[in-house]
Parts: sequence; C-alpha cells; structure tokens
Amino acid sequence: MKETASEKKIVFNLFDVLIICLILVAAAAVLIVRLRSSDTEITVVETKTVRYVVELTDLIPGTSDMIRPGDVLIDTIKKYEVGTVVSCTASPTVKNSKDLSTGDFIQVELPERETATITIDAECTESESTFLAGGGFIVRGGESVSLRGPGYYGSGFIIYIERGDGE
Repeated sequence: MKETASEKKIVFNLFDVLIICLILVAAAAVLIVRLRSSDTEITVVETKTVRYVVELTDLIPGTSDMIRPGDVLIDTIKKYEVGTVVSCTASPTVKNSKDLSTGDFIQVELPERETATITIDAECTESESTFLAGGGFIVRGGESVSLRGPGYYGSGFIIYIERGDGE
C-alpha cells in the first residue's frame, strides 16, 4: 500500500526538536531585550564633596614633609584616584607594647618612624553604606588604605569622614 501526499506524517528527530527550541529561546530573548529597552531611564549620579582623614603609619622620618596641599593621591592597589590633599600633620609613630615586668600594655614612641595624618577632599558618589571616590575607591571609616603621592607612599586607615553638606 502506497502513501499518498495527504497521508504522510511529519516525524521530528532529536536534532529537529533542538533547533526548534533554540529558535524559541532566541525569539524570547529578543522580545525581552526590546521590552526592557523601551523602559530604560537615564539616571544621573550626584557627586558630593567628602572630606576625610587618613592616618599613614610607620613612615620614614621626613616623609610627611613631602606631602603638600594640592597633591593628588592614588590608591596603590587598584590605581583609583582617592582625592586631593588639604593638609598634613606629622607625629611620632606610637605602638602598643607589653611591659614584661607588670604585664600591662603601654604605648611606646618609635623615634625612627613617623605618622602622617592627612586630610583629603574627594568628589564621591554615595551608595547606601559607602562613598566611592575616583570611580571605585571605597571611603568608609576604618577602611585600610595604601596611598601614593608624588615621591611618597604609605599605608594606614581612614579615621574620620565629613560630608560636604555638613553631616
């Protein structure tokens, strides 16, 4: 018995089913992209001037004399610009040490090292919990920093933050 054109059955193999699924997924992706692109809003990120204080410790004596107002500081790890120096003060580096005779902890000055306390101004964008300077440098109290300027570098911590709007 011969099959006629009206009696032929369409049979799909695994390859045919796979091609049909790929076409459906591609069509759905194009539809999603078109729907999302029509709802796109442009958001403007507002920047604020943030003044913060960094304490760089264990510097070679005389390093703080090279830190001048107007110096642009760079994060040595990720190469972000972190702000501009406003002022710098120097003091001897102080370390906690254990008094072996009494067992108490005492603060000892290290005469061969100095600490630089640097006030920095930066244009930052604000998120829920942090300020971001230079496109990605996190300005947050207690944050560890490693900074370099023209002819000097050091590491320490952010010890104080003041927003530009007086908060």
